[in-house]
Amino acid sequence: VKPLPSSSSSSSSSSSSSPSTYLLQVTHTSVSSSNSYLAIGHGPLKELMIGANTAVAFTTQNDNQAKAAAYFLDKRSAPQDNSCRGSDDDDGAAPICPFQNLQATKTKNNLTITTTWHLPKFVTNVSDVTFIFAHGTRWKSFHDFYGHARVNLNTGRASTVVAQSRRDIYALHGALMIAAWLGATPLASLAARALRFGLLAAPRWFWLHVSLQACSALWFLYAVALVLTGDDDGNDDDDDDDSDLEIADDSDDDDDDD
Repeated sequence: VKPLPSSSSSSSSSSSSSPSTYLLQVTHTSVSSSNSYLAIGHGPLKELMIGANTAVAFTTQNDNQAKAAAYFLDKRSAPQDNSCRGSDDDDGAAPICPFQNLQATKTKNNLTITTTWHLPKFVTNVSDVTFIFAHGTRWKSFHDFYGHARVNLNTGRASTVVAQSRRDIYALHGALMIAAWLGATPLASLAARALRFGLLAAPRWFWLHVSLQACSALWFLYAVALVLTGDDDGNDDDDDDDSDLEIADDSDDDDDDD
């Protein structure tokens, strides 16, 4: 994240205010497919993708060339082309996409998106701005990894990076379904039919039966919710295993220029 100088003439009053345009650069450092994508976005709902604009770098199997485009995410489905738009708080000016001058570059294992980003007016605290990110294979398909980063635009540093693997969600979904339908539910039936004697004489077998059925129902509902909502619970970590959020601090460069 790098602040860009204002196009207007500088003054003592404007120099103390926050820049309105920033240079963003994000690199995915473990690209394993020629058909990959990397996206960074920002919206009023912070870590949620709904209502956010996003800049995407992607490659295709046809030419293996990196391309860049911007989109508006209005729902949990593939975005429409040329849909990126500005916010409605631009003082009556025609809203423009906050992501401009998009560039995408690809090396053997790296995919990078570089773009200028105009600070929306609904952002009131530049020391804590939340960007969402995602990467995977086959652009406009499900993400392999997704998450959000909280960035201090004054220092150019990310205080928190939260990443979630969709593969982990699917694995947990499968484990919960197996535990519910092949574990708790059969055991509940067994307790009601064959284990209601001795130590499990009434009413113990009944409460065991009810408890196992309740566990099965809860595991099933949670497993379904994981897939429908895309659980955002991640592990707070300063390093994402598969993405590198490159944060540039140009304070030293500015000092050298003086």
